[in-house]
Amino acid sequence: MINVPNDEKTQRLLTSGTRWRNAFLVLAVVVPGVLALPLERQARRLEALADHGQPVQATVESITRDGFATYRYSVGDESYTWSVNYADAPYAVGERFAAQYLPEDPSLTRPSADPALPREEAAANRAFRWKLFLGIFVFWAINAVLAEAKLRGLRQGRGPGLVIAPLWRGRIVALVVLGSAISANFFPEVIATQKKAFGESPFGLPVQVVVSVGEVVLFTPMFWVFHHLMVIATQASSQGRSLTPGGLALFVVGASGRHAEVRRSRNICIAGLIYFMVLVGCWIAFAESRGI
Repeated sequence: MINVPNDEKTQRLLTSGTRWRNAFLVLAVVVPGVLALPLERQARRLEALADHGQPVQATVESITRDGFATYRYSVGDESYTWSVNYADAPYAVGERFAAQYLPEDPSLTRPSADPALPREEAAANRAFRWKLFLGIFVFWAINAVLAEAKLRGLRQGRGPGLVIAPLWRGRIVALVVLGSAISANFFPEVIATQKKAFGESPFGLPVQVVVSVGEVVLFTPMFWVFHHLMVIATQASSQGRSLTPGGLALFVVGASGRHAEVRRSRNICIAGLIYFMVLVGCWIAFAESRGI
């Protein structure tokens, strides 16, 4: 029979470790599940377009110098536009061609009447999605296994065992977030939006590559922010506080008065949130100016 040490510090570590393990297990299931909802919805919309998409005559409105074509079509009294690579709609300005749209959402369109194309796009998106989800699941599952190894070491009196420092936890989480953002850049609809915003080949490079590099540069400060977020989460867990977003928010609010040791981390996290909101605001303003 294993005698679990009963001192206050060990019990506190056991409580904290159990919370982290459970949180990692939940994240292993919840994060892929949450991401699955919009991605699966888009795949089903593409399949619906393949199944019962309606033909429509579209007209090329403009062609950019970097090979980006915008076409317009009408459904009833409404008019819609969509931008694609010129290779997908190789027509002159003013020329009409056959496209298709989804009756229940006429804004969803593809510059071809061939139903096989949206079906192939849906299948390709699903194939990539499962690879992405598997990677996310494995990452959080590994963290859960490491947390369980730490708990077993504590229960057997071997001390905390393998502990991942907040610095590395923050870096790992930041890498997962950044990797998820970059992977989304290679979805066809995302690429279409990027081309509309920045052109097909900015600086002579594929737009998705340029956008990915830009995201890495802009995201770099967040590695520091996520490190300090992990410092706050570790402190909150060690004191038996909730690790939910609401619980962490309350802990951060009271950090200046009751937890002076995390005051600096709190300030950095708040600065990171402001930085993120500024980036979002700049993108919204830029997208609005481009008519995206």
